[in-house]
Amino acid sequence: MKRVLLLEPESLHAEGVRARFAAQLQQQFPDLVVETWPDGDEPSVDYPWHEVVAATCFQLTDDVADRMTGLRLLQSVTTGVEHLPVAALGERGVAVCNAAGTAAPEIAEFVLARILGDAKRLPELAAAHREHLWLTGYGEALAGAELVLVGFGPIGQRIAALASAFSMTVRVVRRTPAAVPAPGVVEEVGFADLGSLVGRARYVVSALPETPETTGLFDAELLAQVADGALIVNVGRGSLIDEPALVAECASGRLRAALDVVSQEPLPSHSPLWDVPGLEISGHCSSVPTRALAAVSELFAVNLHRLLADEALLNQVAGPSGATKESL
Repeated sequence: MKRVLLLEPESLHAEGVRARFAAQLQQQFPDLVVETWPDGDEPSVDYPWHEVVAATCFQLTDDVADRMTGLRLLQSVTTGVEHLPVAALGERGVAVCNAAGTAAPEIAEFVLARILGDAKRLPELAAAHREHLWLTGYGEALAGAELVLVGFGPIGQRIAALASAFSMTVRVVRRTPAAVPAPGVVEEVGFADLGSLVGRARYVVSALPETPETTGLFDAELLAQVADGALIVNVGRGSLIDEPALVAECASGRLRAALDVVSQEPLPSHSPLWDVPGLEISGHCSSVPTRALAAVSELFAVNLHRLLADEALLNQVAGPSGATKESL
């Protein structure tokens, strides 16, 4: 008997969603047994782990991974897979896939909300309302404003599409620039040219993953090159930005920033970051989990079909060769 096991907690989904997805999977794959693991239950040694050929997960301990000796596909419900035994699974020939792109639409909307709020002075207008002050707070137009996207994965691509609808001038910094810029983008450059681009940007958005190359990318030297008055939005990883250097730039009034990710999460209430002028912080909530997890479920179903058909998988980050970076 071969089993498909949904290991991610039901609590991550809207109520009943995981059970409905399991039922849909069972209809699509009648030759497999599709099961969900009860929330709060510790993994049981009596469960036939060796029969599990594919699984979804949020976290996975080494001992549970070792029990799944027949595992061929592990689908993470998050983009980051640092918390999973990826290397060990890959060496065993298990295909590990991440959730890159599944939350891109909602994260892109969040970024545009931050940009719009800044351009239209919405925080100031809200503060004036609370004080019963009639503030004629005219904002700025987005049309023609320079937006630099650092990273051009699914999130960056979605941001570019939304920004181009506002007639913003979008430039992209990526590891391998395309000879012909993507639709809605006027220029693509490599990381070596990052400093020159941020020097003329009104908005700088980072949606990069955490890698040795990206950690500390926005250091004091690079932040000093960002144009005066620019807004930096980070929805990638907190490790990308030198926070003390950013604090200094914001406290001086030269830059502003909106961070949905920080180096220490959750950010302690006593952290000085909370009180820095021009720095807005949100609690890593730019996505909409119920919608993103629905997209992950669709991705898993597609990958399960591809696995059984011996076709290249989507979003594969480890395991057998033949993967594709394509995402839903």
